[in-house]
Amino acid sequence: ARVIAKDAGSKTAEQLDAIFASPWFTETGVSSHMDGDYLYILTTAHIVDHLFHAVNRPIDPATVNQLFTIEVTCFHAERDFTVNRNMGGDRTYTAATVCGIDCLRDLMMLRVGRTELAVRGVGQQRVQCTRQHPVLQFDGARELGMQCMLVSWPPFRPCTFATGLQCLHRVLTGMSTNPVGYDMELLEAYIGSDHGSSGGPLFNAAGWVKGILHGGSGAHSQFILPRDILPFIQNNAVPPQPPSTSSSPPRGPRGGGGGGGPKRGPNKDDKSGPSDPPKRRRSVRDKGKATAAWGSGRWRYTLRSHGKGMAVGAGGSGQKYLLRPRS
Repeated sequence: ARVIAKDAGSKTAEQLDAIFASPWFTETGVSSHMDGDYLYILTTAHIVDHLFHAVNRPIDPATVNQLFTIEVTCFHAERDFTVNRNMGGDRTYTAATVCGIDCLRDLMMLRVGRTELAVRGVGQQRVQCTRQHPVLQFDGARELGMQCMLVSWPPFRPCTFATGLQCLHRVLTGMSTNPVGYDMELLEAYIGSDHGSSGGPLFNAAGWVKGILHGGSGAHSQFILPRDILPFIQNNAVPPQPPSTSSSPPRGPRGGGGGGGPKRGPNKDDKSGPSDPPKRRRSVRDKGKATAAWGSGRWRYTLRSHGKGMAVGAGGSGQKYLLRPRS
């Protein structure tokens, strides 16, 4: 990991020392897609941005999965402990897999088995989460000066709300030194954010998601737009490929080829997003009723590096995930 970070060149030596001194960092995420037995959780890639440069040295999902243990917990677990103070058991996390990364647009997709999600552990038993995890709906229309609300999960503060106003769309390259090489337009909002809030959804007054948190400074925060998010979800929310039982080349994901099923992008489990830009843009407004921010769509992720003293840098909002170094 140290060698990869040095080759990426996106952090100074002092910054890397501070990052590698921590055993884990956390972010927020949101439910973005469900497919059979799997739930897909959208968050930001900058939790590992010390390991890549978006243009010169992008990182792929296989490398992240090799270097880190990724774990998630849903908001229901924290809510149960809060509502029922006499509830027994311990906080527990569920293993997840990185199945897509777009370094240029600071996006990461996690995949977790729906039947494996647990709300707590009692002895050697894991109590399964049986609640719904609704997929959030996005809206890319500009709403300058309109109200908005960020829902996120900073460390030790689940279900944190911040309200403000939507501002202009700004190109990232003109807003900062951008040492990681991101290339995207962001929605700026007059709203505060905190470490661990990255990946959290920004809602408008109607309950539509206007973007997910990329970062912030002072009273302003910047959000990744649906026009970048929706193609990323379409191309990366794919189930794992079953092991091949013949010597013939593996077939593409479901719906590919000449069949009549829905067509999807190539399997991105082992490839970085930036090398495969979407061929077309999806509509920014999905059909159907919007899901409220305070529903069960939020997750907390924790990433812990696998090597001794290894850490990942980032913040987030929504679900929480944890990256641990692999021993």
